[in-house]
Parts: sequence; structure tokens; C-alpha cells
Amino acid sequence: MLAFSRYGWDKHVWDLTLAMLVTGRKVSFATQFFFIPATLLTKISILLSYLRLAPPNTMFRRLSCECALPVFLYTPSWAQVANQQYPASHRAVVHRR
Repeated sequence: MLAFSRYGWDKHVWDLTLAMLVTGRKVSFATQFFFIPATLLTKISILLSYLRLAPPNTMFRRLSCECALPVFLYTPSWAQVANQQYPASHRAVVHRR
């Protein structure tokens, strides 16, 4: 609700001021930055609960372990793409005239 009331997420992009655009993009970036580890921890906790349920030496247990590898590989790669070394002024596409 804070993003809607304070940063103009409830308005059309053409109705926003320049300050609202820049701060709105910063909040959006911070939200995405915290979303990545939250989804990683959720996926890993689900896979660990599957390991507790699976009997030893079964196909289900092996697949549960194998599914953890793409989760661990995907998350840092996405975080690296999201955190490219651009200044904050270039993240929000703003053309001043």
C-alpha cells in the first residue's frame, strides 16, 4: 500500500512527476532485490521438507536433491543480472528536455 500511496504505482506512467518516477523505480528495484533471497529460501525449505518425507534410497529422494541444484544456480545468476553496475539514474528511463 505504501508504494501505491507514496510512489505513484496507482497512476499511469504519463501522470507521474519526475521525482515519483525515480523514487518509484528505486523502490521497485529494492523490492526485486529482497524477493530473490525470499524465493530461494522458500524453495529450499520445500525441498528439505520433501527430504524429510522421502524414504532413503528412493527415486523421489534423489529427484528432490537434484532439484535443489537448479535453484541454487538460478538464484545467483538472476541476482547478478538484476544488480548490474549501472548508476541509479540510468535504471529509471527518464529523458529531461
